[in-house]
Amino acid sequence: MSLNLSPISVSRRLSQARQLEAQFGDVLQAMQSPEFPDRVRGWFAERQFMPETRHSYVAFLCSLTHQVCTPQMVKHYRLWLEQCKREIPNQDPEVDPNYRQHLIEALQNPSIPDSICVSIILILEEGLALRPSDLINTRVGEDVGDGHYLDLSTGQWQIRGSYTKNRQDRQLTLSPTTLAKLRQYAPEVGFLVSTLNGRRYQTTSTFCRNFRTYTGMRFLVARHSAVSHFNHQDQNTVQQIKQQAHKLGHSFACNLAKYTSMLPDKNVTECNERSKNLRV
Repeated sequence: MSLNLSPISVSRRLSQARQLEAQFGDVLQAMQSPEFPDRVRGWFAERQFMPETRHSYVAFLCSLTHQVCTPQMVKHYRLWLEQCKREIPNQDPEVDPNYRQHLIEALQNPSIPDSICVSIILILEEGLALRPSDLINTRVGEDVGDGHYLDLSTGQWQIRGSYTKNRQDRQLTLSPTTLAKLRQYAPEVGFLVSTLNGRRYQTTSTFCRNFRTYTGMRFLVARHSAVSHFNHQDQNTVQQIKQQAHKLGHSFACNLAKYTSMLPDKNVTECNERSKNLRV
């Protein structure tokens, strides 16, 4: 990688760095041109990136400005970042109460790719609607330290903090039933979730588009629905909700605030009160 970044910056923005270098070459050199932001905006429009994705890329570029940009251009990038943030919709997560039925029906499609089947099985069997970045950066068969690793023989899944949003290591354990189903679709070696031609996904946007094509549902809707469904099951305790939030990379406070207020039949007052005194 030609970018002069600290290890922490690289780990947090590795995907953005790769994509920008693939599109524009030496990014630090390109940023010295006043026309570069317009080139990036054109690329955003061509790829039809979501507001959150645009914000993520511009935040990464802002982290580089002190190396190559004049004070005037630094200010320009910061204003651009503020604009991107304002464009992100501020709304409650969208949920589909029939998400499980939709996913089950999608599995019956004989043309559905194996990688989409893998993501569906994780949601249906474990409620593991992981972030797309966690899915596409998980290797199987051989752990080379580049991203996460799932051992399909034991069910041990190592989510490395250097490659995930909240930068915290997580250790997951899949059930034997889930493993048996995953082995039908997951490759023996390579990436757990890969493109239609078996290659590594370079962006989460491509994976999400494929998921929607074969399920008729946005991946984030499936993720939000799975979390909400788990939180609203009467048999699940506060401790279990906390554990599930950790698996998904959510904070417990965020999990309760966002995913227990959408369905009116769930009384969360007791849940919130108990969470204040919860000891782990």
